Amino acid sequence: MEYLKIMTDQKKSVLQVIEASELSETEFCLITLTDEKNIHYLSTDRINSIIIKDVLKEQSIGAIYIDEKDLIKLLSFSKGSNYLLVGNPKLMPFSF
Repeated sequence: MEYLKIMTDQKKSVLQVIEASELSETEFCLITLTDEKNIHYLSTDRINSIIIKDVLKEQSIGAIYIDEKDLIKLLSFSKGSNYLLVGNPKLMPFSF
């Protein structure tokens, strides 16, 4: 699994990129914390993460790879926060 931290206030654009990649909802998980509306975390396989990152870059949307430990650490600070989730939560390295 690969994890991307996507920085944009254009969540709709991120969802459109995922949709254009023709991923089924079982192949990705996108989390947006309601406290941090400009930061999204995406989990998907390696090939799809490369494609999605490149397409986001073409649209001037910043995305960086983060490792599993950093993702767990970032989201553990947000326990009790509300979040929006699209896709398969089993692809994230923790349970909700």
